[in-house]
Amino acid sequence: MKLTNFLVFGLVGMLLPFATPFQNTTDVAFPSQIFRDGNVEFLEVFGDDGHVTKLKLCSETGLHTAVRQGDVAVIRELILYGEDMYDFDCNGLTPMEVAILFDKQDIILTFIQFKFDINARFRKGNTILHFAVVNGTERAVTALMKAGAVVDSVNDDDETPLLLSVVYKKTAIYQLLINGYANINRVSPNGDTYLHKVTRMGDISLVLFFIHQQIGVDLVNVNDETALTIAVGANNPALINVLLASGAVFNRRNAHLKTYLHISVEHKSLNALKTLLKHGLYVNDRDINQETAMSLAAKLNYFDIANVLIAHGANVKDRPNYGQTYMHLAILYNSVDVARILLENGFPADFRNLTNHSPMFAAVECNNTSILDLLKVYGADIFERFRAGETLLHIAASRNSIGSIKWLTRNGIDINVPDSTHYTPLHYAVIGGEIEAVRELLDIGADVNRKDAYGRTPYFYAQQKNFAKIGDLLISRGGY
Repeated sequence: MKLTNFLVFGLVGMLLPFATPFQNTTDVAFPSQIFRDGNVEFLEVFGDDGHVTKLKLCSETGLHTAVRQGDVAVIRELILYGEDMYDFDCNGLTPMEVAILFDKQDIILTFIQFKFDINARFRKGNTILHFAVVNGTERAVTALMKAGAVVDSVNDDDETPLLLSVVYKKTAIYQLLINGYANINRVSPNGDTYLHKVTRMGDISLVLFFIHQQIGVDLVNVNDETALTIAVGANNPALINVLLASGAVFNRRNAHLKTYLHISVEHKSLNALKTLLKHGLYVNDRDINQETAMSLAAKLNYFDIANVLIAHGANVKDRPNYGQTYMHLAILYNSVDVARILLENGFPADFRNLTNHSPMFAAVECNNTSILDLLKVYGADIFERFRAGETLLHIAASRNSIGSIKWLTRNGIDINVPDSTHYTPLHYAVIGGEIEAVRELLDIGADVNRKDAYGRTPYFYAQQKNFAKIGDLLISRGGY
């Protein structure tokens, strides 16, 4: 979460382009001094909280000058004669903000008396109360609240004065806002509570503060996120431990039945994953789509996460994703590293999915020769046959898997190997209309006129299916 830039936040060392032509600083409520940096003069203001604000000296309106000089009579006269109370100086500050910055209480009250709109929205939607909470004192905030400042107003970043008081450690001002009925249980339009917001900031002290204010630790926003969801997505083990120690339900499932383990994998939050596993989260849980944390890791090729999941009991032989094994998923998503890890951890190289397809079959279909190499090393059967007697080369030909055709023939499969009806891989490529596969098989040495069990050559099927270009290619290679 990015906090609003107020120009002046009273932060130590913050350099601000700020306007004032004065040299005498005795009228400033806080201790101050002028210093020079090159050709530019700055005013340092020392706040009562020890922070130093640096203000650039430059031109301004008469009303700004009168505020800095503390001349209430001149301020009244200028306003009565039409001086604009909402004019900005060269750094975008109104006279009211200058009065707040220098704690000019009588001037603040004067502007209020002259009906300064204290709920007007300025830079990035901030009200004067937002500015006062960060840059002013308790009495400035009190004056604004008594005059009707809306305590739960939000700026363009959905920040309230209450949130800013906590973020900037303004304890007394926080209490003033609470006493003024600021809503500690406010929910943003996106459903975020204050606990969600400070969790996004990653500040443990702020998270603990709002937990101690009894904000529900398992409340969800419109995206079905708890504070723990956010901490997991941010890969922040310290925040995860704090939230779990504060009562967050560690085995909660969201609307899609995802556990925090699923979320940690989706965000590649390895440290969060390790932390959750230490708290005992079950590693093989499935979501509404039958995904496990391991199946997500297989799809995303998160090999380091896959290693951790296997070490904590992920079943490498599971078929969670509608009957697909983790190896089949790794092949489908080209997750070579995860495929290697599965094989290294005992996954059988010929272990089939629920449709009885082997990993070799899947790798050939996907034209994934890197995984074919891996499977071969771990003993996969290159010469397996399927229901109609077809080989992996038949599958490669029918799927136009050129790389697989080369790999299989290079590793010993006969280019003219027949299935149970004597169809060769070339027959399969022609029938499937795969001209690139036809060309590759012919280049490797396929018999262009090999007949099937019905006495038909590949050219017969090219004619039957009106594949003219394939027919011409076969004829050019001696087919008939």
